[in-house]
Amino acid sequence: MALTALGRTDEALANLAQAVRLAPNDAAALTDLGVALEAGGRARDALDCFERAVEIDAAHAPTLHNLAILAARQGDHERALKYVDRALASEPRLAALHNNRGNALQELGRLPEAVESYSIALGLEPANGDTLHNRAVANMLLNRYAQALRDYDELLARHGERVPDLLGRGAVLVALDRNSEALAPLARAAELLPDDVQAHIQLGVVLMRLDRHAEAVASFDRALALKSDLPAVLNNRGVSLAALGRSDDALKDFIGAAALAGDMHDTHTNMGVLFKSLGRYREAARSFDRALTLRRNDPAASFEQAFLHLTLGELRKGWPLYEARFRVPALAIPERDFGVPRWDGKVSLAGKTLLVHAEQGLGDAIQFARYLGLLIERGANVVFEVMPSLVALLRTLPAAIGTIAPAEPLPPGTRSIASGESPPPSLRIIARGEPVPPVELPLSYSGL
Repeated sequence: MALTALGRTDEALANLAQAVRLAPNDAAALTDLGVALEAGGRARDALDCFERAVEIDAAHAPTLHNLAILAARQGDHERALKYVDRALASEPRLAALHNNRGNALQELGRLPEAVESYSIALGLEPANGDTLHNRAVANMLLNRYAQALRDYDELLARHGERVPDLLGRGAVLVALDRNSEALAPLARAAELLPDDVQAHIQLGVVLMRLDRHAEAVASFDRALALKSDLPAVLNNRGVSLAALGRSDDALKDFIGAAALAGDMHDTHTNMGVLFKSLGRYREAARSFDRALTLRRNDPAASFEQAFLHLTLGELRKGWPLYEARFRVPALAIPERDFGVPRWDGKVSLAGKTLLVHAEQGLGDAIQFARYLGLLIERGANVVFEVMPSLVALLRTLPAAIGTIAPAEPLPPGTRSIASGESPPPSLRIIARGEPVPPVELPLSYSGL
């Protein structure tokens, strides 16, 4: 075992093989031989040793643990979990078992249980940085960003600047939209590990979100120099290049990303946005159609296609697609619930009250106020809810239109739940901060 730890694998195997020859029915000796074989790259022979050991002693915790680790490495996490649970029946206070149980549960998508297993492991071994990192990852995957951030802060306080922890902390801060704070840990991770692709990717993403696009392009360049076949990075570099006015270069990146991963609907949406901005409407339409073929009813592609139709004066095609605005997260337009039906344009308005509310910017409210008269001609009693700064101006509309501010009482029978405004459409960033994968503890000896 000492020789294995020193990397002197051949000598270790000679000693351990002799131990097994002297005690062929000793599960511990077989387990130790299996560990040495695995360290020497002989995983299949190691597995044979562990399976023989379990045949001799079905409750031997180190052997069961090692079988779980090998199963996990082969992607069989259900089997790994079964082996870990059997080992815990014999060794319930072994922190490494609870950690790797958490890893198996995390891989199986059972995240709350994974967090519980990591917490038990930390209760037994509070200073274990790998386990604390794993719990932080699971918390982030559960969108428990505050808990994940506490774990990463504790990691940095206890264990200093480890690159996976810096990356993880940066990813959490990005998820919390605290981009300025995320910049420091991500930049430090890239500095400490300049050959780490993920560090440059994450740094590039946060620089994009801070509108520091020239620096973002430099980070993506470094990532692509290390690994060229990264379609998400090409897409994001294209977004930054477009923001810098380098449309031709951006288009090359979008085309490259689509060639590497033809099923990335976001990239086709981005190409459509760029084509539209260049006045290349036919190509823009094809790009949006391709995005919607890949993801039917995708909100962003539908919304952008709506703008294209409206730009071309194709109003009957554009307005129905424009309803996708409520489903585009980046626009953050909540669909208000008034407790009464929305008018679909078909039901007669004669004798009815219609609430028209300003949903987006000041210019839109002023621009479209001209059409309220058409509603009055249909017999509607029109109430127009606008931003407080426009009330005085828009009360100069015909007296039949009742103009109110959001704080004023709504027509009888309605109730407002939410309101909001939308920013203009833009190219979409993908491959934002990702949690750093869990750390798997190594094979364990049976002990001296």
